[in-house]
Amino acid sequence: MSPTGEDALKIAHAIAFGHAYWKHVADANEFGEPITQSTFEQLILETLLYPEKRRLLRLNRTAFWNATEGLLVIHNPIDPDLGTAYWPAEGRHEFESLF
Repeated sequence: MSPTGEDALKIAHAIAFGHAYWKHVADANEFGEPITQSTFEQLILETLLYPEKRRLLRLNRTAFWNATEGLLVIHNPIDPDLGTAYWPAEGRHEFESLF
């Protein structure tokens, strides 16, 4: 099940203001154009609330795929950042191959 309400907001905020922004947006510019952490947070929130696909992964993690944006969000409840988000080079194939 996808997170809802306050849980989704908390996860999106933690991911967007954690390592994922600096690694995948600020440094690597995977989005293709500069975006703010707040914009990144909104993309993550949209993906958590309305994923095209969702998969349960091992170690109590959940992956969410946003085909429109090409964004992969992985929620990991034991990570201090609550997970990560990025634009995988292999797109949906990478989402499908996660375990």
